[in-house]
Amino acid sequence: MSNNQKKKITLVALLTVLLLPAVYIFGVPLLQNLTQASANTGSIQVTPFVTEVGITTQAVSKYEAPLTQAVRNLMESLNINSRRFIEVYDELTDVVLTRRPMVALTFDDGPSEFTDLILDILIEHEARATFCVLGSLVERGAPTLQRMVEHNMEIVGHSWDHTSFIDLNDEQIRRQVTRTADEIQFFTQTSLPPLMRLPYGAGNPRVTGVLRMMGYSMLSWTLDPRDWEIRNVDAIYDNIMNAVTDGSIILLHDIHLTTYQAMYRVIPSLIEAGFELVTASELIAVVYGDEALVPGKTYRGTMQ
Repeated sequence: MSNNQKKKITLVALLTVLLLPAVYIFGVPLLQNLTQASANTGSIQVTPFVTEVGITTQAVSKYEAPLTQAVRNLMESLNINSRRFIEVYDELTDVVLTRRPMVALTFDDGPSEFTDLILDILIEHEARATFCVLGSLVERGAPTLQRMVEHNMEIVGHSWDHTSFIDLNDEQIRRQVTRTADEIQFFTQTSLPPLMRLPYGAGNPRVTGVLRMMGYSMLSWTLDPRDWEIRNVDAIYDNIMNAVTDGSIILLHDIHLTTYQAMYRVIPSLIEAGFELVTASELIAVVYGDEALVPGKTYRGTMQ
């Protein structure tokens, strides 16, 4: 690299640092518009922001290395998670940030003796997941739930005792939901998203109506590897890896030894395949483009 090229790169980096505050003030509305417009396509055109900080579109192909850092700086200043994007360079003009494919692992029916072990694997790989817990198990498993909060996992209710809501009257349904939420919030000292998973995934229009009036959405799934039934590590692994797609919400149960054992292979394999492991709420925001969860709506992940 010549001295002139080095000077140009240094100048570009300096302009980026000096003009970032202006981008933050004037660029946020533009970013929000672009993000909203591209929510369903999974990509964000960032050339306008690059231009705002003094890097022209002609500089894109010429100075890829400093531009990469400039884009990262912009993303950090605007509170965008840079790990969620893969940088792709147009040969002539534009820089595009393309969203990484994502999946949400969801674990039902805990906490159990295996939940902390699954947490260990997630934490080791800097992955996140959603735990759909039973209210009756929360007090006993409070330290585990506190670890979930500490490591940015998501916790949602899965009823108090796994009774099908179809078999309950309206007041009993409300009691199952509120009692579970109150128990979780008391022992974790954190608020919950207005999202829950129905026992057995079973509902009907009446159940949906009760939850809608309570302000709750329902978390369903895209992929059921039937870990609760087959209890076989290799089969669980194959059922997930052969069917997972971008936007999948995967149903699992952290009460089975074989599920925990399968996670030793599943979690690193998903990451190696290029997936980002996120919470259900994070995935829903991208797949559905809902800025807030819609009461009474059922979220299943990627719609085939």
